[in-house]
Amino acid sequence: MGEMVVRLEPLAFLLMSFLGVIGLATIFFSLKGKAYLRKNPHLASDEKRYTSRKLTRRLINGILMTIVGAMLFWSYVSGNENRASSTRLHPDPPKVVAPNDESSSQGDGKNQEKKNPRQNRELNPQLNPDIAAPIEGIGKENRQKDQEEDRAFVRFYILFWMTILLLVFLIVAIAIVDFWAIRRYAMSQFRQLQNDQRRLLERDLALYKQEQQQKQRDRRGGFERK
Repeated sequence: MGEMVVRLEPLAFLLMSFLGVIGLATIFFSLKGKAYLRKNPHLASDEKRYTSRKLTRRLINGILMTIVGAMLFWSYVSGNENRASSTRLHPDPPKVVAPNDESSSQGDGKNQEKKNPRQNRELNPQLNPDIAAPIEGIGKENRQKDQEEDRAFVRFYILFWMTILLLVFLIVAIAIVDFWAIRRYAMSQFRQLQNDQRRLLERDLALYKQEQQQKQRDRRGGFERK
């Protein structure tokens, strides 16, 4: 398990660095593009509206990627990942058993009891209930406290990663919306270009017909004069 963590750490830090660099670069170029739009109001309205919306989507995505990278970095630096890999929840943890087995402990207890029965009963928790009860209560209280802390950490850890997954989902969703917006705008520009070319061809064809008709009239007029 330890070897797996060591192998995954470089990959995790590469992912954090990638998200941070890409996020900050996206924010920088998005803000730079918005500044360019403000300085150039002479652009076409549809192109300006499309570019402004595209830059807004990419700015939001850059901020989200930077946040995800920062959250991953904090999770590893703060030790949450190491604690999560070592946290185990047991609803009823087993009682701690003495190193000696039950038979040997009973045999040793009988031998020691024969030697000094009064001292053994006063110092041995198994023989003296007045000592065993407080020790067992303290151990149970400590176990319950540790379990409560572990449960609280597990709840926090689950919410933390659910937040990261939600942010990743938003990043992917915005990227898909941006892709479809680019495709839709490109198709609209392509259709507009086709319409413009069709109008030019129709205009050229109309001019050509007019020229041909004018030539035919001129020829007819020349024949009539002759």
